[in-house]
Amino acid sequence: MDKEDILDREAIHRRLLWMLTEVSSILENAGVCFFISHGTLLGAVRHKGFIPWDDDIDLHILSDDLPCALQALQDHLPPELTVLHRDPAGLPVDVDMRISDRATVLSPSSVEEETSRSCSHSGGLFVDVLEMPRIRRSQRWAYSGIKWARNRSRSQPPGLRRIATNLVGAVSSRVFGITACLPGRYVFVVSDRWSGGMYDVESILPVTDLWFEGEKMPAPRDYRKVLSGMYGDYEKIPEMHTRKMHFQECYRKNSDVS
Repeated sequence: MDKEDILDREAIHRRLLWMLTEVSSILENAGVCFFISHGTLLGAVRHKGFIPWDDDIDLHILSDDLPCALQALQDHLPPELTVLHRDPAGLPVDVDMRISDRATVLSPSSVEEETSRSCSHSGGLFVDVLEMPRIRRSQRWAYSGIKWARNRSRSQPPGLRRIATNLVGAVSSRVFGITACLPGRYVFVVSDRWSGGMYDVESILPVTDLWFEGEKMPAPRDYRKVLSGMYGDYEKIPEMHTRKMHFQECYRKNSDVS
């Protein structure tokens, strides 16, 4: 790739905002329950848009709406975008769906962890989608095991790793079924971690609206509670060395990307 094909941060944000508006319009028309999450939600609250160094979009979708969302995106995404979902797509295990930009390509981050986490697919800029299940508090760990095994298996791990993945999935499913009988309130899980991230239904729904780069986007009803659970003191600007990015450089594949 030539240096003139490198997109600066402003151009990356313009492209991501276009992707977000395309995806959100499709999901809204399909009646899907979703909202901005993680760094995108934090950016909306703290910066009224992108965190200056952020380089992706994060969404949560109600688990029951995920099949409808997938079908709607497959049917209506513009040709520059493609949706990756639970197949050998090189996605992180916490990501349930990814909308990837065919018109851009990413170079790996210099941070090894971030490379393995987000740039193992061959696509460009992306919108990551995580499912939001409604479960009992007692089912939290079992749910994480089920999700890990399900999403881990799409990379088709060989030999012993496949056996271990299947075992974790089977045991977690069994425990999930048993703990469903235990008393306790239902909660939504809004998290990419193995534990925590549980919120009363009233803290999440109905969604509210926040401004993001001049566009209204759905957000959790008590978004401040969600952000505190994710980041603690979310208003504090992190030190430079702690700011995480998913890739080092982004290149345009054609002149239509500006």
